[in-house]
Amino acid sequence: NTSTAVHRVARYGQEESHLVREHPSFPRLLLLLRAKCKDLSARSLSDAAWGLAKLQCRDEVIFGRIAARALEIRADLDPQGLALTAWAFATIGRQDEELFGVLAAESRKKMKDFGPQNIANLIWATATLGF
Repeated sequence: NTSTAVHRVARYGQEESHLVREHPSFPRLLLLLRAKCKDLSARSLSDAAWGLAKLQCRDEVIFGRIAARALEIRADLDPQGLALTAWAFATIGRQDEELFGVLAAESRKKMKDFGPQNIANLIWATATLGF
C-alpha cells in the first residue's frame, strides 16, 4: 500500500532524503498518496505522515488531506498514531490549530495508554509549534 511505501522509503532513505525527493518515481508516489488520503486507516495515516516528515517533504496538499482524514478518524488513532501525527506536523513546521486541538483532546482520553516515547513526541510537537 502507498503509505507503507512512503514509510519504508523514509525509513531506509532518510539519510539521503534529498536524493529520494529528487528521484523520478517520488512524484508518482506522492500522486498516489494524494489520491488515497481519504481512505487511509489510522495506522496508514500516521505511517504516511511520519514518512513524509522524515523525508522533509512538505507537500501542502497531502498534509491538508492527512489533517482532514485525521479529524474524521480521530477516535481510531491510538497513542502512537496521535503522537506520530503531531510529530510529523511539527517536524515540517505545519501549524494546524484544529488538528492539534483534536489530537490533544484524543490524547487526554487515551493518556493512560501512552508510552514514554509517545508522550515525549507529543510534548515536543506541541512545544515546537507553540500550542
